Amino acid sequence: VISGNRLAGIDVSGARTTGNLIISNYIGTDANGFASIPNGTGILIQGGAHGNQVGGWVPSARNVICGNYSNQLRITGPGTSGNVIQGNYIGVDASGESAAQEGGDGVLVDSGASQNLIGGTALGTGNLIGGMGLWTFGRPAGAGIEVAGIESAWNVIQGNWIGLDARGLAPLYNLGGGIRVNGAWKIIIGGSGTAQNVIGDTNNSPGMGTYNHILPGNWYFDSVRYIGHPERLGGSFRT
Repeated sequence: VISGNRLAGIDVSGARTTGNLIISNYIGTDANGFASIPNGTGILIQGGAHGNQVGGWVPSARNVICGNYSNQLRITGPGTSGNVIQGNYIGVDASGESAAQEGGDGVLVDSGASQNLIGGTALGTGNLIGGMGLWTFGRPAGAGIEVAGIESAWNVIQGNWIGLDARGLAPLYNLGGGIRVNGAWKIIIGGSGTAQNVIGDTNNSPGMGTYNHILPGNWYFDSVRYIGHPERLGGSFRT
Protein backbone atom coordinates (compact mmCIF):
# COMPACT_ATOMS: atom_id res chain seq x y z
CA VAL A 1 0.00 0.00 0.00
CA ILE A 2 1.76 3.14 -1.27
CA SER A 3 -0.22 6.23 -0.31
CA GLY A 4 -0.06 9.69 1.23
CA ASN A 5 3.14 10.88 -0.46
CA ARG A 6 3.44 14.52 -1.48
CA LEU A 7 5.01 13.74 -4.87
CA ALA A 8 4.88 10.36 -6.65
CA GLY A 9 3.90 7.14 -4.94
CA ILE A 10 6.41 5.28 -7.16
CA ASP A 11 9.07 7.16 -9.16
CA VAL A 12 10.90 5.16 -11.83
CA SER A 13 13.63 7.47 -13.15
CA GLY A 14 16.80 7.50 -15.21
CA ALA A 15 18.23 6.02 -18.38
CA ARG A 16 19.78 3.07 -16.52
CA THR A 17 16.48 2.19 -14.86
CA THR A 18 15.19 -0.83 -16.75
CA GLY A 19 13.64 -4.26 -16.26
CA ASN A 20 11.67 -3.39 -13.13
CA LEU A 21 8.30 -5.01 -12.35
CA ILE A 22 5.56 -3.20 -10.40
CA ILE A 23 2.70 -5.56 -9.51
CA SER A 24 -0.03 -6.16 -6.92
CA ASN A 25 0.04 -2.76 -5.20
CA TYR A 26 -2.60 -0.34 -3.94
CA ILE A 27 -1.35 3.12 -4.89
CA GLY A 28 -3.30 6.09 -3.55
CA THR A 29 -5.85 4.06 -1.56
CA ASP A 30 -6.25 2.55 1.89
CA ALA A 31 -5.38 -1.08 2.64
CA ASN A 32 -8.75 -2.25 1.33
CA GLY A 33 -8.36 -0.47 -1.99
CA PHE A 34 -11.44 1.72 -1.59
CA ALA A 35 -10.90 4.99 0.33
CA SER A 36 -8.46 7.53 -1.13
CA ILE A 37 -5.19 8.41 0.61
CA PRO A 38 -3.73 10.36 -2.31
CA ASN A 39 -0.21 10.71 -3.57
CA GLY A 40 0.64 13.65 -5.81
CA THR A 41 1.02 11.31 -8.81
CA GLY A 42 0.41 7.57 -8.56
CA ILE A 43 3.29 6.21 -10.67
CA LEU A 44 5.82 8.39 -12.50
CA ILE A 45 8.09 6.86 -15.16
CA GLN A 46 10.57 9.43 -16.47
CA GLY A 47 14.08 10.47 -17.43
CA GLY A 48 14.75 7.72 -19.99
CA ALA A 49 13.56 4.80 -17.86
CA HIS A 50 12.82 1.99 -20.30
CA GLY A 51 11.63 -1.60 -20.45
CA ASN A 52 9.75 -1.50 -17.15
CA GLN A 53 6.39 -3.19 -16.54
CA VAL A 54 3.42 -2.05 -14.46
CA GLY A 55 0.87 -4.82 -13.83
CA GLY A 56 0.43 -8.01 -15.81
CA TRP A 57 -2.06 -10.23 -17.59
CA VAL A 58 -3.18 -12.25 -14.54
CA PRO A 59 -5.53 -10.60 -11.98
CA SER A 60 -3.07 -11.23 -9.13
CA ALA A 61 -0.57 -8.88 -10.83
CA ARG A 62 -3.05 -6.00 -10.99
CA ASN A 63 -2.20 -2.65 -9.43
CA VAL A 64 -5.05 -0.45 -8.18
CA ILE A 65 -3.91 3.11 -8.93
CA CYS A 66 -6.68 5.34 -7.70
CA GLY A 67 -7.47 8.55 -5.86
CA ASN A 68 -4.22 10.41 -6.52
CA TYR A 69 -4.33 14.20 -6.89
CA SER A 70 -2.77 14.53 -10.33
CA ASN A 71 -2.20 11.86 -12.99
CA GLN A 72 -2.62 8.28 -11.87
CA LEU A 73 0.25 7.17 -14.12
CA ARG A 74 2.57 9.40 -16.15
CA ILE A 75 5.21 8.32 -18.68
CA THR A 76 7.31 11.31 -19.66
CA GLY A 77 10.48 12.53 -21.30
CA PRO A 78 12.79 11.64 -24.21
CA GLY A 79 14.10 8.08 -24.10
CA THR A 80 11.34 6.92 -21.77
CA SER A 81 10.34 4.02 -23.96
CA GLY A 82 9.40 0.37 -24.09
CA ASN A 83 7.44 0.50 -20.83
CA VAL A 84 4.41 -1.79 -20.57
CA ILE A 85 1.20 -0.93 -18.66
CA GLN A 86 -1.15 -3.93 -18.48
CA GLY A 87 -4.05 -5.31 -16.48
CA ASN A 88 -4.38 -2.46 -13.97
CA TYR A 89 -7.32 -0.62 -12.42
CA ILE A 90 -6.54 3.05 -13.04
CA GLY A 91 -8.77 5.67 -11.44
CA VAL A 92 -11.01 2.79 -10.37
CA ASP A 93 -11.10 1.27 -6.88
CA ALA A 94 -10.41 -2.37 -6.03
CA SER A 95 -14.01 -3.42 -6.72
CA GLY A 96 -13.81 -2.30 -10.35
CA GLU A 97 -17.25 -0.78 -9.88
CA SER A 98 -16.61 2.69 -8.44
CA ALA A 99 -14.32 5.67 -8.90
CA ALA A 100 -13.90 9.16 -7.49
CA GLN A 101 -13.43 11.94 -10.05
CA GLU A 102 -9.70 12.65 -9.80
CA GLY A 103 -7.64 15.44 -11.30
CA GLY A 104 -5.32 14.89 -14.25
CA ASP A 105 -5.35 11.92 -16.61
CA GLY A 106 -5.58 8.21 -15.95
CA VAL A 107 -2.49 7.64 -18.10
CA LEU A 108 -0.52 10.58 -19.51
CA VAL A 109 2.25 9.97 -22.06
CA ASP A 110 4.05 13.21 -22.91
CA SER A 111 7.21 15.23 -23.55
CA GLY A 112 8.81 12.80 -25.98
CA ALA A 113 8.06 9.46 -24.33
CA SER A 114 7.78 6.93 -27.16
CA GLN A 115 7.19 3.26 -28.02
CA ASN A 116 5.31 2.50 -24.80
CA LEU A 117 2.48 -0.04 -24.64
CA ILE A 118 -0.75 0.61 -22.74
CA GLY A 119 -2.84 -2.57 -22.75
CA GLY A 120 -2.35 -5.30 -25.32
CA THR A 121 -4.18 -7.87 -27.40
CA ALA A 122 -3.86 -10.96 -25.17
CA LEU A 123 -6.69 -11.61 -22.71
CA GLY A 124 -5.99 -9.85 -19.42
CA THR A 125 -3.58 -7.24 -20.75
CA GLY A 126 -6.13 -4.43 -21.09
CA ASN A 127 -6.41 -1.83 -18.34
CA LEU A 128 -9.66 -0.63 -16.76
CA ILE A 129 -9.56 3.18 -16.71
CA GLY A 130 -12.30 5.47 -15.42
CA GLY A 131 -13.37 8.29 -13.18
CA MET A 132 -10.80 10.83 -14.33
CA GLY A 133 -11.13 14.57 -14.63
CA LEU A 134 -12.38 17.63 -12.79
CA TRP A 135 -14.12 20.81 -13.87
CA THR A 136 -11.49 23.53 -14.28
CA PHE A 137 -12.50 27.09 -15.13
CA GLY A 138 -15.87 25.82 -16.27
CA ARG A 139 -14.43 23.17 -18.59
CA PRO A 140 -13.84 19.44 -18.05
CA ALA A 141 -10.17 18.43 -17.86
CA GLY A 142 -8.62 15.00 -17.45
CA ALA A 143 -8.94 12.07 -19.87
CA GLY A 144 -8.72 8.33 -19.47
CA ILE A 145 -5.58 8.28 -21.63
CA GLU A 146 -3.82 11.30 -23.13
CA VAL A 147 -0.79 11.34 -25.43
CA ALA A 148 0.70 14.81 -25.81
CA GLY A 149 3.57 16.42 -27.69
CA ILE A 150 4.85 16.00 -31.23
CA GLU A 151 7.85 13.95 -30.10
CA SER A 152 5.65 11.43 -28.26
CA ALA A 153 5.56 8.95 -31.15
CA TRP A 154 4.94 5.25 -31.78
CA ASN A 155 3.05 4.61 -28.56
CA VAL A 156 0.47 1.79 -28.68
CA ILE A 157 -2.93 1.83 -26.93
CA GLN A 158 -4.92 -1.38 -27.35
CA GLY A 159 -7.42 -3.61 -25.57
CA ASN A 160 -8.38 -1.25 -22.73
CA TRP A 161 -11.80 -0.62 -21.18
CA ILE A 162 -12.22 3.11 -20.68
CA GLY A 163 -15.12 4.93 -19.03
CA LEU A 164 -17.06 1.85 -17.86
CA ASP A 165 -16.97 -0.54 -14.92
CA ALA A 166 -15.45 -4.01 -14.73
CA ARG A 167 -18.73 -5.70 -15.69
CA GLY A 168 -19.38 -3.42 -18.65
CA LEU A 169 -22.73 -2.45 -17.16
CA ALA A 170 -22.28 1.01 -15.62
CA PRO A 171 -20.50 4.22 -16.62
CA LEU A 172 -17.35 5.45 -14.91
CA TYR A 173 -16.95 8.45 -17.17
CA ASN A 174 -13.77 10.42 -17.74
CA LEU A 175 -14.80 14.09 -17.86
CA GLY A 176 -12.07 15.06 -20.31
CA GLY A 177 -12.79 12.18 -22.68
CA GLY A 178 -11.78 8.58 -23.16
CA ILE A 179 -8.65 8.91 -25.35
CA ARG A 180 -7.21 12.31 -26.24
CA VAL A 181 -4.30 12.92 -28.62
CA ASN A 182 -2.77 16.35 -28.23
CA GLY A 183 -0.14 17.00 -30.87
CA ALA A 184 1.37 13.52 -30.77
CA TRP A 185 1.79 11.44 -33.93
CA LYS A 186 2.38 7.92 -35.29
CA ILE A 187 0.32 6.38 -32.51
CA ILE A 188 -1.47 3.04 -32.82
CA ILE A 189 -4.85 3.20 -31.07
CA GLY A 190 -7.09 0.14 -31.29
CA GLY A 191 -7.37 -2.28 -34.18
CA SER A 192 -9.46 -5.36 -34.85
CA GLY A 193 -10.74 -7.93 -32.38
CA THR A 194 -9.14 -7.72 -28.97
CA ALA A 195 -6.92 -4.84 -30.13
CA GLN A 196 -9.84 -2.44 -30.06
CA ASN A 197 -10.37 -0.27 -27.01
CA VAL A 198 -13.90 -0.30 -25.58
CA ILE A 199 -14.76 3.31 -24.72
CA GLY A 200 -17.80 4.45 -22.80
CA ASP A 201 -16.90 8.13 -23.19
CA THR A 202 -18.25 9.77 -26.33
CA ASN A 203 -15.73 12.62 -26.12
CA ASN A 204 -12.61 11.35 -27.88
CA SER A 205 -10.09 12.57 -30.42
CA PRO A 206 -11.33 12.47 -34.05
CA GLY A 207 -11.23 9.20 -35.95
CA MET A 208 -11.26 7.02 -32.86
CA GLY A 209 -14.42 5.16 -33.86
CA THR A 210 -12.86 3.42 -36.86
CA TYR A 211 -10.64 1.07 -34.85
CA ASN A 212 -12.31 1.07 -31.43
CA HIS A 213 -15.68 0.12 -29.95
CA ILE A 214 -17.16 3.42 -28.76
CA LEU A 215 -20.43 2.73 -27.00
CA PRO A 216 -23.41 4.89 -28.01
CA GLY A 217 -25.09 7.42 -25.74
CA ASN A 218 -27.45 4.76 -24.44
CA TRP A 219 -24.62 2.27 -24.23
CA TYR A 220 -25.96 0.78 -21.00
CA PHE A 221 -28.80 -0.83 -22.92
CA ASP A 222 -26.34 -1.99 -25.54
CA SER A 223 -24.10 -3.63 -22.92
CA VAL A 224 -26.93 -5.45 -21.14
CA ARG A 225 -26.74 -7.99 -23.96
CA TYR A 226 -23.32 -8.99 -22.64
CA ILE A 227 -24.27 -9.85 -19.06
CA GLY A 228 -22.25 -12.93 -18.16
CA HIS A 229 -20.04 -12.46 -21.23
CA PRO A 230 -18.69 -8.91 -21.02
CA GLU A 231 -15.64 -9.91 -23.06
CA ARG A 232 -17.92 -9.85 -26.11
CA LEU A 233 -17.80 -6.08 -25.93
CA GLY A 234 -14.24 -6.37 -27.24
CA GLY A 235 -10.86 -5.41 -25.90
CA SER A 236 -8.58 -7.62 -23.82
CA PHE A 237 -9.59 -6.49 -20.33
CA ARG A 238 -10.78 -9.21 -17.98
CA THR A 239 -12.07 -9.05 -14.42
